[in-house]
Amino acid sequence: MGIKTTFQATADKMFVIFADFVKSVSYQQFTEGTYNPTTGSSGSYAAATSIDVVFTSYRVEQIDGTVIQLNDKLALAKNLTFTPKATDKFTQDSDIWNVVSADDGGTDGILWNIQVRR
Repeated sequence: MGIKTTFQATADKMFVIFADFVKSVSYQQFTEGTYNPTTGSSGSYAAATSIDVVFTSYRVEQIDGTVIQLNDKLALAKNLTFTPKATDKFTQDSDIWNVVSADDGGTDGILWNIQVRR
């Protein structure tokens, strides 16, 4: 069993173990476009995709008030068919979360760490 297969199995197992904490969210990717002076925007959000995430909080020592703010969350997502980026957003219940940053930590897209902010 290769390292990627092992990591994939571990990520899958984590989502099973923490099933009570897995939340289904409606994820929307932002697509860059040309500037529209009427709307004041330069792109639009694509149709929503449903993904599962596990929310976790940052440790107190990680919160610097700038890069990571007090109410930021870390959303863990696995096996995404797209690359999350800082202009995206998702909705969980009625809360809208804006993606601040996203990183797969070198896992080749198996497990994404997505920093989000309301």
